[in-house]
Amino acid sequence: LKPPTPREPMGARLLPAVQVRNNIERMVKSGAIGGDKAAAWQKRIEDEKKVAAMRGKAEGGDSGAMKRLGYWYRDGEKGLAVDPKQAFEWFERAAELDEPTALSACAQALLEGKGVERDTARGHFMLGAGCALGAEHACYVKGFGHQLGLWGLKKDDKQATRWFRKMPGCSVKNSAANREIAAKWLREHLSA
Repeated sequence: LKPPTPREPMGARLLPAVQVRNNIERMVKSGAIGGDKAAAWQKRIEDEKKVAAMRGKAEGGDSGAMKRLGYWYRDGEKGLAVDPKQAFEWFERAAELDEPTALSACAQALLEGKGVERDTARGHFMLGAGCALGAEHACYVKGFGHQLGLWGLKKDDKQATRWFRKMPGCSVKNSAANREIAAKWLREHLSA
């Protein structure tokens, strides 16, 4: 990088321009600046507010908010960077409060070693707790594990069928993307 003054090296560090950022934010909020970039800036502002509100609820003990933050970190939503470790920590906090969907997500992270060191024993325990609390996705993951022989489970068509059959009776419908997969398996394995 060349400085405006000749023969003096320029540093490579960029410093935040807080005043400029604040002025742009004020102009976007007031409507003085429009267009795609202003819309993106406005969305970022709204996302930051949503994350702050959700974090406040989560830190206040709301297991649903903890679960939601876990998904936002897992999937990189609401302006948050994808962070499997942070996702697991929020799922785990919600799971400790017996939130069924968080138990399923926490179990899957433990089984796959995403955001946490792989621990299949603890993962299976949490998966069982999720199943007991009526989490459809927990039943799907159990069936899927038996279908393919994953995470220390024996490949077992009867067990896969057993867990897939439990999905429609679950009270927590949290596996919409996998319902058809399980239904197809059941149609193809009528004798299991």
